[in-house]
Amino acid sequence: MSVSNVMQSKIPIAVYLLGLSLFAMGSSEFLISGVLPKIAEDWQISLPSAGMLISAFAVGIFLGALLAMIALVPILLDAYLHRKKL
Repeated sequence: MSVSNVMQSKIPIAVYLLGLSLFAMGSSEFLISGVLPKIAEDWQISLPSAGMLISAFAVGIFLGALLAMIALVPILLDAYLHRKKL
């Protein structure tokens, strides 16, 4: 496969959406860990208890990513199966 063929291939929009959602979910995971002391102070709980919130948040992110992947697999599979052959 030549470089020009690779550059001309069209990537489905679902791939871009998956990448964007992965970035948003991943960056939000790091954001909440950065403000952990403020969360503990605001809610007047201990730092380890606030740390459990990050674990609960991570489980929610995992389930959200799983549901997003389940929703996108049929779209990606359909695009793969109906692509035009050369």
